[in-house]
Amino acid sequence: MLIVDTESDPAFNLAAEEYLLRELDAPVIRLWRNRPCVVIGRHQIPCMEVNLLAAKELGIPVFRRISGGGTVYHDLGNLNFSFIGPLPKGEGIDFDRMLRPIVRAMDALGLPVEHVGRGDVRIGGSKISGNAAYLWRGRCLHHGTLLYDANLDALERLLDVPEKSEWKARSVRSVRSPVTQISSLCKGRFDGIEDFAQALAKELSGEAPRAFGAEERKKINALRESRYATREWNLGETPEYALERDTASLGRLRFRVRQGLIRELSLSEGGTGHTPAPSALSEGCWHEPESVAHALLTLPEELRSLTLADFF
Repeated sequence: MLIVDTESDPAFNLAAEEYLLRELDAPVIRLWRNRPCVVIGRHQIPCMEVNLLAAKELGIPVFRRISGGGTVYHDLGNLNFSFIGPLPKGEGIDFDRMLRPIVRAMDALGLPVEHVGRGDVRIGGSKISGNAAYLWRGRCLHHGTLLYDANLDALERLLDVPEKSEWKARSVRSVRSPVTQISSLCKGRFDGIEDFAQALAKELSGEAPRAFGAEERKKINALRESRYATREWNLGETPEYALERDTASLGRLRFRVRQGLIRELSLSEGGTGHTPAPSALSEGCWHEPESVAHALLTLPEELRSLTLADFF
């Protein structure tokens, strides 16, 4: 079954992946695109993978998917593909096997790619695709990106996380690689990403593509609202972590984050430490810029010199 849908809402598209994995029996090939967003892996910590202050400034949301792997930037210049279906008996995740259709299809389109490492697809040493997978009851969701004509300036800014904090965490960290764009390698061959997507779809499947029906969209939207559009999923499913950072005027700031919420906030200067009086910042504040910015306004006067940059 070939599904090509025009929905660009990231929360809907991530919910659609889970719906297709859990509710359909037939194998599925899906091509889809998201409007600008950052998508982190299932076991990643947002503030360690994404420059959240840049994301706030640019108005770029961050979402969590059900598969593992690293963080990726999506926009409408990035084409995503998904292969969903039963695994051969006795087999687990095998990126080499799962990526063969993409390698063959790209080669047929005059783009000689190679599968490198665990889940990268590259041309001439530069990455054009990252991949991840998730298993559920003998079925596998394998999905990946194809950088066609994405905003690489936004990608670089959003994934450039300043290394100026001391983190204590157990999480899966992303591995950065040089990237290139498919559009720069096949100038004049395709009339934009839609034309490229159509050509790829023909190589991947001989079926006519279909979109989601009304009943399918209803079920996907229910999953969207209960999971992928919630802070409880995108932030609350974060592994526990702690951060220490020197502030400009209040000494060393320490706090712990559990289920996405700031806990155990303390400050120390000259070898002595103290825990500030309870406030919105230390009583269950989400560790993301919008929530922290609001909580900073509630601090007592002696702590008002703390800034967003102290927390990210």
